[in-house]
Amino acid sequence: MIAERDLSPEHTARLIPEMQRALTRASQIITNLMDFARGRLGAGIEMHAPAPVDLAPVFRDVVGEIMQVAPQAVDCRIELPRPLVADPQRLGQLLSNLLGNAVTHGDPAHPIEVDIAERDGELHVGVTNHGEPIPDHVRASLFQPFSRQEGQSSLQGLGLGLYIASEIARAHGGHIDVDSTPSSGTTFLMRVPARPE
Repeated sequence: MIAERDLSPEHTARLIPEMQRALTRASQIITNLMDFARGRLGAGIEMHAPAPVDLAPVFRDVVGEIMQVAPQAVDCRIELPRPLVADPQRLGQLLSNLLGNAVTHGDPAHPIEVDIAERDGELHVGVTNHGEPIPDHVRASLFQPFSRQEGQSSLQGLGLGLYIASEIARAHGGHIDVDSTPSSGTTFLMRVPARPE
């Protein structure tokens, strides 16, 4: 019975972060599943990028949301000197998916690193975690729908996050690369053309 449960402030304080994590995972799963369904029905990833937009606040908001629920620290560096033509909602979703993946597979004892900048005519969005490196046979299918990394439980998602992220990058005319080694960790790097107008 509810009346018999521990509703002390201390217990409630411990429950709130768990509830936030569960809500974040549920929201990501629903959004990714809807995007996947639209793609399979031929609609593809919907984009809305009519004018240049300041993307830095969008990325900061996403990082802030993840910091509230991640067991790891998140080190973030954003260097975007000018507005760019892009879909801010979709790029926020891409970063959220990459960060969600980093939280799931990263070592809680090491911070997640976010590096976002405009370099050599491209927008770079990089997310690094220091968990176990991704085996080569898993890496080949990472960006396929319903692909799941080894050791991922059924409660951690549907295996659509990286697929949706790669489709968002593709819709912006770019792609996502992954580098994963024991020494440097695992980095997912989106590179798309930086269009100021």
